[in-house]
Amino acid sequence: MPSEEGHYLYVQNSWIEKERQIVKFKLGKEPTSRELSDDYDKYRNGERFRLFYLFKFPERMVGRFDYDWKGEREKARANKVERREYAVAA
Repeated sequence: MPSEEGHYLYVQNSWIEKERQIVKFKLGKEPTSRELSDDYDKYRNGERFRLFYLFKFPERMVGRFDYDWKGEREKARANKVERREYAVAA
């Protein structure tokens, strides 16, 4: 969950505008609301944006993000691999 709703909405609106420009370029015309909605559903833009925000701004997130990176947590517990920290480029 984002800690600052205003920042999240600002970044989200920027994302939506970029997606609109992409659809406009693909169609060669200004997209209709229906065309934007179809593109949003087809490419799962909501999920993509949430993941983008999580990885781009981890310091602005609150709560716990506990994801199993292809079983690496279990391997680390079994001492088969070292524990790794995943850095996010700023």
